Amino acid sequence: MGHVRVGIVCAIYEAQKRADIQSMGKVYSFDCDAIMVGSFEDIFEGIQVAFELQNNKAVKVMLNLDQEKPEYLEYLKITKDVHACVSDYFQPFEEFLQSHPYTPSDIPQTDFVQLKRFIITAYNSIRHIDGSIIDKDILASKNELIKIIKHHSDFRSKSNQDMDVAYARVFLKQQENYGALMRRISRTQRELKEAHAQQKPLENNIKKRERDLGNHNNPRGHSFLVLQKNLKNMHRRYTELKRFINKQKKLLSGLVRVKDILSKRYFEVFQGVYESTAKDIDTRLTHMLNAKILQIDSMLWERAKKSSLVRDFFINSGIIGTYSTKTFLKYHLRHIDKKKANEEVKKLFVFLKYLENVGAKNIFMIKKDPNAIKHHRKILEDFNQGSHIYIVHDLEEILQISIKSSHANVALIDIEALGKNAFISIENFLKEMKKAHKSITLCLFVHTMASTALAQKLGITHFIKTPCRDDVFIDKMRELL
Repeated sequence: MGHVRVGIVCAIYEAQKRADIQSMGKVYSFDCDAIMVGSFEDIFEGIQVAFELQNNKAVKVMLNLDQEKPEYLEYLKITKDVHACVSDYFQPFEEFLQSHPYTPSDIPQTDFVQLKRFIITAYNSIRHIDGSIIDKDILASKNELIKIIKHHSDFRSKSNQDMDVAYARVFLKQQENYGALMRRISRTQRELKEAHAQQKPLENNIKKRERDLGNHNNPRGHSFLVLQKNLKNMHRRYTELKRFINKQKKLLSGLVRVKDILSKRYFEVFQGVYESTAKDIDTRLTHMLNAKILQIDSMLWERAKKSSLVRDFFINSGIIGTYSTKTFLKYHLRHIDKKKANEEVKKLFVFLKYLENVGAKNIFMIKKDPNAIKHHRKILEDFNQGSHIYIVHDLEEILQISIKSSHANVALIDIEALGKNAFISIENFLKEMKKAHKSITLCLFVHTMASTALAQKLGITHFIKTPCRDDVFIDKMRELL
């Protein structure tokens, strides 16, 4: 058996299930599995222990189980565990999530959270342009979105707080013993204040009576004996008062120490549970918000693109782009100075860029007329600044670029630019694209219905009769892009 040392426990770490021992001016740590006599639950700060040292760490720790525990340690008992406290704190949000189930397939790939306010703006604008677009399903989804936005915002406000504040608000305040401890501290402080308030006047009275007694001219007289008796009683009260003050100071010191212990003992355990629970709920609320925004966005524009009033509004307002929130956002931000915009609007600029990058496509054009190419290219650039527009000479160029790119592919081809074997070339091109595991949407500029019939045999369904007006070209691009 090694050399046995003695010391007292000076700190306890609940999360790691370890504690520190102070012995001969040094501090040694030990884990709960090093306890040979007693258990981790028996430890309190100040308990005497015997132990051995091994690699400067306490082992074979034996607790003095006969040592009387200070009365105030009762306040350290936990009446509600960490998980229950955190669960109760976030219960309203958990209940909301449970009452609004969604599946992983509902979650869009794009993060639409930044769009949560603007989608309401888009909804109101579309309703103003053509009220018939807003049916009961879209209205119900919009009202549901407002609820989700509120819960999402409320959750962020409630969960986003300093961990020290959260620990006190969520965990400590739900402990009955902690509430009793704080009341006891308050009462003890008040009693000490009252006792100190009595001490000085009593000291002054004792000094005055002692002077009166010293100046008395008849030490054997009745009045002298009365003064002497009163003085004796005052000394006794003063002694009792000092004893009470010392006792209350010691008690207060112990109570404050228990408060300090409670403020640290379960902190790391709480932090782990709180952060993981908050992250889980935030993720689920964000997914729910994303799914609902995507749902409204799809429903709204699916109906809006069929509206002649919306089409007229786009034409009259000079809006070039797909019938989508992205296009409408771009229109909304067109005259706003980004440098002077507030933070929320700046985020919309960032999000617009994000949407354009996410929706980026490779757009290929093969045309004979260079002026038409230049004109149509300008229109396409206004559709989506994130897309890559390629002016190519043949189908082989499209194949090579597509193979190297991860973007979706769209090709606008003037059938006459491919020569007399155009459809044979297209058929071979589509076979090569399939071999390369690449997909592409073809749209042909055609001059005769015969060309359309031949193309349909190859599975091509998009055509533009040439020559074409800009509004016809734009409508087709909205359909394709």
